[in-house]
Amino acid sequence: MERLIQQCRNCFVEESFWVPANAPKERKLCGLEKLAMAIFKQHTNGCSDWDPNLSGAEWWVQLRQPHLTSAKHAINFHWDKDEDLVDHCEINVHPHISTVTYLTSTGAPTAVVPFRTQPQYNKFKKQTVSDAILSWPSAGKHIRFDGRFFHGVPSDLYRANDDSEWRVTFLVNVWLNHKPLGVDEILPETIKQFGLLPDVVPINFSTPSEIREMKSTTDWKESRIPFGGLSRDLVLTIRFPGIEAPGTSLHITYDPEDTPKVLKRKLLLRRFVRFLQQKRLKTE
Repeated sequence: MERLIQQCRNCFVEESFWVPANAPKERKLCGLEKLAMAIFKQHTNGCSDWDPNLSGAEWWVQLRQPHLTSAKHAINFHWDKDEDLVDHCEINVHPHISTVTYLTSTGAPTAVVPFRTQPQYNKFKKQTVSDAILSWPSAGKHIRFDGRFFHGVPSDLYRANDDSEWRVTFLVNVWLNHKPLGVDEILPETIKQFGLLPDVVPINFSTPSEIREMKSTTDWKESRIPFGGLSRDLVLTIRFPGIEAPGTSLHITYDPEDTPKVLKRKLLLRRFVRFLQQKRLKTE
């Protein structure tokens, strides 16, 4: 695992790369590309309704020091999508499957909320979200989820004893019948520059991890997650439980009166002002 982590450190450049499903045999893949294709094949096994010429794996690496709260070390909530298509046409196209492979047991969990976008960028439809997934890192753990789902890493759920370690993840999006614009194969000279090896330690997909069921309570702290493009004028309010052990996976079900909600920032501010006014009246 240490060798795999070092390979990921070498190519942490905050951009993603492409491996086509029909990569020719004479094209020698580096170890990380082979891992990305192994993940792609794992999640497309038995699926035949896709064109290998238009499909493939988008892969990249994330390194974070979990105790730092600067933007550089945060993983904000977002949707995986064809970023260039959004920039040029303001249209959302998402991967079929998003995956996270944890290479260390450090840091806050991945939170996945089944809140979806509309085809037109920055247009959001009112929808009821009644559950969420929390996955704490554990070296070798692999998760997948619907590529249309809202997700990120709530930094307030990191463990204090993680301060000296890095949170290292290997990310792969499975794209079928669509190649995201501007995502290209890693060049041979880049592979050489990064010192990427032809092989890495494979990931074992055969042992599923247990997912614990949990119902939310009003005692949980409410998180407010801003999003909505550059203006970030929308806020997802959602309650999360406390910190769990490494490797823990939770499926959280929310009561109807306490479901996650999407609010406009102005509406949230008005609600806060009204709360303060009511609190003042009670004390008078």
